[in-house]
Amino acid sequence: MSDQDSVIIYVAAKRIANELPNIVGKKNWSKFNQNFSNLITQFDNAQNDLERASQAEAIEDLFLDYDSADRRLTQEIYIISDLADQNDAKLQAIATEIGIDSTSVRLTFLFSLQAMDWSVDEATLPDISNMDRHINTPQGGRGGAKSVKLRNFKYETATLLEIGGRALLGAGAFMAAPHIYILVGGALIMAMPLSKSITRDINEQDASVFWGFIVACSHKNPQIATKERVQEVIKEQRRKFGLAELSENQIDASIRALKDLGAIAPIPGKADTWQIVERFSIQS
Repeated sequence: MSDQDSVIIYVAAKRIANELPNIVGKKNWSKFNQNFSNLITQFDNAQNDLERASQAEAIEDLFLDYDSADRRLTQEIYIISDLADQNDAKLQAIATEIGIDSTSVRLTFLFSLQAMDWSVDEATLPDISNMDRHINTPQGGRGGAKSVKLRNFKYETATLLEIGGRALLGAGAFMAAPHIYILVGGALIMAMPLSKSITRDINEQDASVFWGFIVACSHKNPQIATKERVQEVIKEQRRKFGLAELSENQIDASIRALKDLGAIAPIPGKADTWQIVERFSIQS
């Protein structure tokens, strides 16, 4: 099992964790939950790809004993794999700008999905009744299957900040070369299909500016920051990553793009003050 497949299983299992008590049932929940929690912890503490593969296989084996949970895991694995395929080219474009290898990009994006929530257009969901739940589909194609489409999408900037902090400390166990701009760039790229306003792809510059907003707004409720404060944070963060400083014109261009996307919104009556927006949906 590849490291990518291990992470997909892990992230899929964590994403459906809140659904599992109802799926597994009250009678079986205590035993299942104890085993599940232990396996997630062991995966978190794994030191290499072989250990992660072993824990991922154990997670799969645990679900095998619970048919409804196994089907739900299969569905989430498919959704995650498909979303990763859909967004890979755009993420790789950002990675090229900042010099990150393709494997790290893919793993970082998969890891970031823990900070996101969505609902899927049911018409685009696969029939999982005859699907092999193990991941054998090559990256870049799903054998003619329909692409998953989202009806709404949300990311938690607090969770992205937490994941980003772990990455900066070198604690992102799955990421050989973690980079914060792939985390936030992935979130913005996921939101793009639900926006009718933005007309260009998200780039490294946009991801950098949005990360500036996230850091500047951390521990604030509501999540509000002035442009001046965001500029200070962007400068600090880019210096930390060894990247060239952005000009004010570049920052302004990204602020406009983020506004068009709907990721930030101006605060009425407060000059150059912005609020982060975390939820996106298709307008009916």
